[in-house]
Amino acid sequence: RRRLAVACTLAAAVIVSASGYAAVALSPGQHRPPLAPASHHHGPRIFVRIPAGAGVDALAVAGRDLYVATDYAGNPPYALSAYDRVTGTLIGRVRVPAMPAALHTGPGGSVWLSFYPDQNDGPSATWLLNTDLSRHSSYGGALFDLLPTGADTALLATQYRLTELRMPPPGTAGDAVARPDPSGAINGRFAVVGLTAIDGRVAARVIDGAGRYSHLVIAGQPQVRYGGGNSSLVGSVATEDRGIWATTTSSGRENVGPLVRLSPDLRVMTPRGVRTSPILRRSEQVWSHGSTVWVASAAAGHQLACFSYRGRMGPVSTIRVHGQPAAAAAAGDIIYVSFMTGVADATSDIRAYPVPAACR
Repeated sequence: RRRLAVACTLAAAVIVSASGYAAVALSPGQHRPPLAPASHHHGPRIFVRIPAGAGVDALAVAGRDLYVATDYAGNPPYALSAYDRVTGTLIGRVRVPAMPAALHTGPGGSVWLSFYPDQNDGPSATWLLNTDLSRHSSYGGALFDLLPTGADTALLATQYRLTELRMPPPGTAGDAVARPDPSGAINGRFAVVGLTAIDGRVAARVIDGAGRYSHLVIAGQPQVRYGGGNSSLVGSVATEDRGIWATTTSSGRENVGPLVRLSPDLRVMTPRGVRTSPILRRSEQVWSHGSTVWVASAAAGHQLACFSYRGRMGPVSTIRVHGQPAAAAAAGDIIYVSFMTGVADATSDIRAYPVPAACR
C-alpha cells in the first residue's frame, strides 16, 4: 500500500479505553454455538464480504475468532472487526483513528493493534483489546510492528531497537509501562519494520531511511544478519518450528523471488525441494501455521501453494483460489484469504479454504 510513513516518538502518556470509538459486540446473555471442528467447513466459500472500495490490511486468528483490519484505499474509515470463524458472523467492530500498521493475536487470546498517521494524519498508538473488541487499553506510541509476548506484554519495533510494553487489562484504569529492552539493540543506522520470534530470539527486519537494503538481524546481535544485498532483499517473513521462511527479491525488480529457509542464527538452510520448485522461485508472501507453510506465488495458475515441514519438507500442493492472495491467516485445517482486485488498495471478500491433507 502507498502510505506516508511518519516516524512516531514514544510518549509516556497513556489513555485507557477512551470510549470515543464506537464498538459493537454481543450483548450479555448472547452466546455463540460451540466451536465446531474446522473440517465442518465445506469450502471454498465466501467467509466475510468486504464492502466495495474497502481493503484488508491484515488478518489474524485467536481461538474461535478471525480479526480483520480494514481501510478504504488508504483512507478512513479505518476499522478492526471480529468474526466467528465458523459461521462468519460479526462479533464486534471498533473504529480505528488512523491507518492500521500491525495486527497480532497473542497468549491468552490477546488482540494487539497498532496504528500511525498517514497522509490523513491521525494519532499514533498501540491497543490491547478484549476478544469482542468492546474494550481496549492504549499506549501513545507505535511504529511498524509489534510482537506479543504475554497476555498483557509485547515488544514494540521502535526505531533502532526493541521496547518492552506492559499494558493494563483492556478497559481498566492504569498506566502502560514502556522501557527499552536491555538486549534489544538493533542498529543505529537501520529502522525496525518487522519482528519475528524464533527459538527464544527475535529476528528483526530492518531498512534504511529511504526504505532500502531490507535485511534480517537478530535483536541484541545486530552483527548476525541475512540479506540486504542487491540480489537478497528480504520481503515477507514467517517462522515454523526452528526455522525462518523469507521471500527475497532483487533490487530494481518486481516484488517476486525465491523462498529461503534460515536457521535461528540466520544461516541459509533452504531445502532442495524449495530451491528447485518453479512455484516457490516466484514467491511474493509467506505465512505459517503449525507445521504448514503457505506461499503466495506469482507463478501462473499457482497463486497459493503450501507444504508441510517437520524436519523435512513435504510435497508442494496448489490450492485453487479466486485471485492473487493479499492477506491470509490459518487456524486448524482452514485458511482464510483475501485477494487483490486490480483496484489500488482494494481487496476482495475473504474466503475460507480447507488445508490439503498433504500440507497438514
